[in-house]
Order: sequence, then structure tokens, then C-alpha cells
Amino acid sequence: NWYNWHLQEQKFSKLEDRVNVRSAIECWLTSMKKKYSKDHKPQSTRPINNPTNPEDERDKSFHRRKLQRKKVAKLRFNTAMSLFPKQPHLAKIFTDVDTVSDYEESTDVNKDPLAIIPHWRSKDLTKFVAALDTATMQMAKPKIRNSLYVLFTRDGSRKSTEDDEDIFPIPSGLPLSSYSQEFLSTCSILERRQLGIPEEEKEPYNLSRALEHLQKLTSFGNPAKVNGDSMQAEPSTQSASDMQLDSTPQKDLSSSNMPPSHHN
Repeated sequence: NWYNWHLQEQKFSKLEDRVNVRSAIECWLTSMKKKYSKDHKPQSTRPINNPTNPEDERDKSFHRRKLQRKKVAKLRFNTAMSLFPKQPHLAKIFTDVDTVSDYEESTDVNKDPLAIIPHWRSKDLTKFVAALDTATMQMAKPKIRNSLYVLFTRDGSRKSTEDDEDIFPIPSGLPLSSYSQEFLSTCSILERRQLGIPEEEKEPYNLSRALEHLQKLTSFGNPAKVNGDSMQAEPSTQSASDMQLDSTPQKDLSSSNMPPSHHN
């Protein structure tokens, strides 16, 4: 009230000053009016459904997709180590998450995502990863096959554009056959060296040979007709997909042999 306000003001006034009661009351009224206006100022009228910053949404989407790609990379690494124990250079490919294609989520919840194939990746590597995913599915325990199917399945694919290339760096140090000839033709010798791309294939057991071996292992028919590979040991009994996945099963797999479609 005015009396309390007046006592507070007196603390900062000189003792010899005489108080003008009328002026003091007018000053108090003005002060209280400002305080009332401030205390009762309406809050921001921003609507509840105000759209989120598009850039924030893109960042969240990219982070979510990258986590999924890391899961795929880990599965491929484990499968390659299990099936090619004598050829660790094949598993090493998947220590870099950028070897895994990105994807575009469909606005239709009933459609699978569209795969975005890295512009630098060769057809041999793309076929090899698809075969690895099929092997991972066939080696998986029944309780996680649905989750793997959701993680792997894609509804078609497209090559990355120039805009995509700015987001996904080119992995270095992969086997030469991992890079497409179209991409290599755009790089000078110095650029190849900078990217760690070998000048020639260092390993005799290349992607083409590994793919042939994988296709035999995952094909249907009489196992006796599948010739073994002298450079490989028997596949490990440890399933590459034994690690727990967070994906919620969304589709029913009637057969463990159903390969993932259009997954890259």
C-alpha cells in the first residue's frame, strides 16, 4: 500500500527534505499503475500447434536415420566376420557408417522407405551388401526376424544427388572394387590419394568372389551341390544378428528365407 511504499522511499531520501504528500501520492499511483500493467501483461499468444523449425526437424530426422544406418553397419560387420573369418578386409568395410545407404521415409505409412544409394558405391559393393543382409536374415533367430525385415526392407532406390553428397562423405581406405568406375573417373590421382583409395586391388579375395560365395550359401537347393571356398572357414554358429534391436516388428514373416527387397 501507499504507506509501505512511502517508508521504503524515505530510506533513500535526505532527512532534511520535507515530504510533499500530494506529490508522493501521485508518484505512488504512477508506480503502482506501471507495476499492475507489468504483472497483468498477457502472455505470448503463440499457438499451441506452432510448426517446428524445419531445420530442427531435418536434423532430428538425419540423426534418427543415422542411428538406423549404424545398426545396419554393425549387422553387416558381424555377418562378414562370421562368414569370412579369413578375410577381415571385407568386414572392415562396414566400420564406416557411410558405406550404408541413407533412405527417404514415405509420407504413406504403409510404404517402405526409399533407399538413397551413395554416388561413389560400385555395383559389386551394392550387390554384396544385399547378399549380406539376406545371410543375416537367414542366420537370425526367429524372434528378431521381423525386426530385421523392417530394418532392411526398402521400396526401390535412387542414386544420391549433389545435395546428398554434401551430407555423406566418401569413405576412405575401402577395397578398390568398392568404388564405382564412374566415380573414379572423376577423381585425379591426387584426389584418390587424398581419399585413401588404393591404386590397385590389394586383396586377391575381392568383392566379386565374396559375392559368389555368399550367393551359394544363401541359395536354395541341395547343400551338397554348393562347393566350399578353400579360403574360408566354416561359418560361425554365432549369429550376427544376436544383438538386440529396438525396431518394433511391423510385418509378419511366414518364412525365414524371405530376403529383404530392394535393400541397399
